[in-house]
Amino acid sequence: MNRATRYSPEVRERAVRMLFEHQSEYESQWSAMASIASKIGCTTETLRKWVISTPNRRSRRPVSAYRKPVFQSAFRVDRFALDEILAQRAKDRFAAPGL
Repeated sequence: MNRATRYSPEVRERAVRMLFEHQSEYESQWSAMASIASKIGCTTETLRKWVISTPNRRSRRPVSAYRKPVFQSAFRVDRFALDEILAQRAKDRFAAPGL
C-alpha cells in the first residue's frame, strides 16, 4: 500500500538547497543534514535520500565541507594534465616527419 507523501516538492527542494548552502558551516555533511532535518521535521535519512535523488544537484555525490578543496584541486590538476596530453598529441600528429 502506498503512503501519501508528507512533504511537498517545494519543501524537499528547499531542504536540499539549504543543505548545499550551509554544509560548510558544520563539521560534516551528516551533522548539517541532522540540523536541517530537525528544522523541517523529517529524519536525517529522509533528507539524505532527497539529496541523492535530486537530479540537478551541484555535485554528483554529497561531499563533506572538508573534502571540497581536495576534490577541486585534484580536478584542476587532472584538467591541467589532460591539456598537456592533448597538446602533446597535437604536436606529435602535426610534426613534420624526419625532424
